[in-house]
Amino acid sequence: NEMIQRYTDTNDVVLDMFMGSGTTLFECELLNRNYIGFDINEDMIEYVEGKMKDTENIQYFIHNNDITDTPNVKNNIESDLKQLNKKNIDLIISHPPYWDIVKFTDKKEDLSNIIDLDDFVSTFISSVKNVWESLKKKGTFVMVIGDVYKNSEVVPLGFHLMNAIKENFNCLLKGIVVKDMVNNR
Repeated sequence: NEMIQRYTDTNDVVLDMFMGSGTTLFECELLNRNYIGFDINEDMIEYVEGKMKDTENIQYFIHNNDITDTPNVKNNIESDLKQLNKKNIDLIISHPPYWDIVKFTDKKEDLSNIIDLDDFVSTFISSVKNVWESLKKKGTFVMVIGDVYKNSEVVPLGFHLMNAIKENFNCLLKGIVVKDMVNNR
């Protein structure tokens, strides 16, 4: 909610790369922001669409689409923006899987099925490339990610992904928010 309020205005467009259970969409509905979401899990899409049946105050588009599928992602964004009568996305939110900690689907395209860290990072960057050019100039990209505990050590997944974003995109890092997870194993 805070990121959407801070970086967008009423009727702006928020793109959610990994829709999951629809939290970003529900916040967009509360804040009167239009929404474009992608997810690879049909069950979650069905759940979210069921929750949105009575929505009238925003336009939203949900795509059952692997975010790394370049032609389909780009075509969907172009079509959605045209229907919204907008040229660009105002805010991109990315809450990717925390590497291979929780499996979301059995699909090989699912980032949560990638075992190697370098493969995970490069696949994530490929997915960001699919949406980045639709972001307005001076738009905002927000990534929500947790670190991973693997092989008896912390793997700073967020820092790996932030570094890859800085290496692959012309952008400025505006902040890092660390959330203390109390009582979390």
